[in-house]
Amino acid sequence: MTNIVPDTTLVPDTTRHITLAGSRHAGWWLAHGAIVLAIVTSAAFGVLSLVAAAAFLNIVGVRTAQVDASAQVFAAYTGARELALALTLLVLWVLRAPRGLAAVMPFAALANGFDAGHALLAQRWFQLPGALLFAIVYLAAALWLFKHYPLVESRKR
Repeated sequence: MTNIVPDTTLVPDTTRHITLAGSRHAGWWLAHGAIVLAIVTSAAFGVLSLVAAAAFLNIVGVRTAQVDASAQVFAAYTGARELALALTLLVLWVLRAPRGLAAVMPFAALANGFDAGHALLAQRWFQLPGALLFAIVYLAAALWLFKHYPLVESRKR
């Protein structure tokens, strides 16, 4: 009598079924959450500073009834910086370019770190925690991306 072995190639393997959410580690979700946060906040602050300069200046601690020319230039510069950052991150995120994101997220962290430093020097205590928190979160995301998607491949000998 011959031993008949059933053909299992046609039977789906349900033990290896992994959902999209289950296939990602917590670090991946946190890093990409930080990237989305950077895109949304940079875009919101960029648009706000270009469209409603007085409201933006009020948020960053410059309380003034009238927006003079120098304040308008500051708001326009900040808006351009934030929109450029948001657009760059959005394009890299849509293209699923983790190495590009790893290269740009430190810029977002550094910009917010400088904002935190300036808030500290100007004694804008209400602005300091937000800028510092954004800088830390963006830096953590950048470090996670660098760890998992190094910019330069190491040579194995």
